[in-house]
Amino acid sequence: MQQGYAPRSTHPRDGTHRPDRDRDRPQPGAPDGLAAYLAVLVAQRAVFSAYLGAMQTDIGWTEGSGAFLVSWGVGFFALFAPLGLGVSEAGFVAIVGWGAEAALLVAGFRVVLLVRDLVLTTVGEALARR
Repeated sequence: MQQGYAPRSTHPRDGTHRPDRDRDRPQPGAPDGLAAYLAVLVAQRAVFSAYLGAMQTDIGWTEGSGAFLVSWGVGFFALFAPLGLGVSEAGFVAIVGWGAEAALLVAGFRVVLLVRDLVLTTVGEALARR
């Protein structure tokens, strides 16, 4: 049985299958959606902080976290830009108050995320084929 899926429930009297009975109940081992989403954002902020530290432009955790989350949210809701490309970077630079040349530094983080996605996809595919 796959993790996160409920066993098939049957009616106690006639043994018929009732697929909707366990559908809305939380399943053991399945992560809460909001908690998983927040964990991803915190991990992404930690990677962003490490990236800025490597570029010798470290800012405080609270200022950086707030600016990162707000600019990411602005980029997320910019429907005209796929994945907020350009919008979130400009938003971060505007919130933190850096010059326009720092937009390239912040945009470089997109490359870091792309490399991360490629590595994790490759590892996931390799594990799935084992």
